[in-house]
Amino acid sequence: AGDLQDSARLLCASWDTWLFLTLFLLEAGLRMMASGLHAYLESGWNVFDLSVTLLALMGAVLLSIAPKLFIVVIFRPLRLMRLYKLKKRYRDVFGTLVLLSPLMSSAGCVMLVMYYFFAIVGMELFAAYDLRNCCVNTTVEDFYKWSENASTPLGYYYLNNFENILTSGVTLFELTVVNNWFILMNAYATVAGQFSRVYFMVFYLFTMVVLTIVVASVLEAFRFRIQYKRSTTKRDEEKLLHEEVHTNWEEAQRLGAVGDLADQLRPYLPPGADVTFIGSRPRTKEVLQRRMYQTEIQKWLAEEDENEGLPPSATLTSSEDPLSPPLIQQPDGDNTQLRPAYEL
Repeated sequence: AGDLQDSARLLCASWDTWLFLTLFLLEAGLRMMASGLHAYLESGWNVFDLSVTLLALMGAVLLSIAPKLFIVVIFRPLRLMRLYKLKKRYRDVFGTLVLLSPLMSSAGCVMLVMYYFFAIVGMELFAAYDLRNCCVNTTVEDFYKWSENASTPLGYYYLNNFENILTSGVTLFELTVVNNWFILMNAYATVAGQFSRVYFMVFYLFTMVVLTIVVASVLEAFRFRIQYKRSTTKRDEEKLLHEEVHTNWEEAQRLGAVGDLADQLRPYLPPGADVTFIGSRPRTKEVLQRRMYQTEIQKWLAEEDENEGLPPSATLTSSEDPLSPPLIQQPDGDNTQLRPAYEL
């Protein structure tokens, strides 16, 4: 701890640290003077940049006063996040990760359930076995040597066990990343019998399937991101994810706002004034796919009508929203029916 404190104090007390902090503060000040405080704070990157700079300055001052607070040096690397602003390729990677966040959360839940299941089974099968000095005259003997007066020469592999749910989770994680998994499997095969290998093989197969699905989804997300960027401009994407609706109380009445609905809208629509409602959509893969494949969706609907032997239908746009379901104009005898092409 003393060495860490000395290293952190020397880092924050060095001339280059204060030089760059001064330059960063000067840059922020010039930006505020050039664009104004309000315009400067409207940019999220400017707020992030100023926050990181102030945190780094506060950390340097606190460390010079109280050397035990060496943990504050972690504020300095946060400035590397600005690379996402400077380099478009980095922003694309970060944007793809945002698209993958729902999938990653689902995959994380699946992995958690799988870990819990195999941890419980492993505790029932192997919790009673002590791996210290367990594998005499085997190929993994050196990995499990233990003595009260000396440390093991090659590692503390006896700590990878199934004594409780936490150590079982750590052990299963090491098996997932294939961290010398055969050493652990051979040890339990020696102390518990050769049939214990089945447990480790089944766990490996389960993890291989789950991780393969995750890797395939990540590759598909990057491929989709590349195609989407080629077919959609930044302005089109902003229009897709944000929409403004201008209305007033008189228009709401013309559209049939009466009764309870009128009472709910009255506080938000004062008579004689125009009100603007701003809506936004989440940046999910499904939303972007419906925008990118809008033409293909209409072709698929026409092919489906042809396969079912229905009369030819015309696709109409139900609104200016590119994500709203198109309306199918379907002849029905002397009348014409309008139906949504699909449900959102």
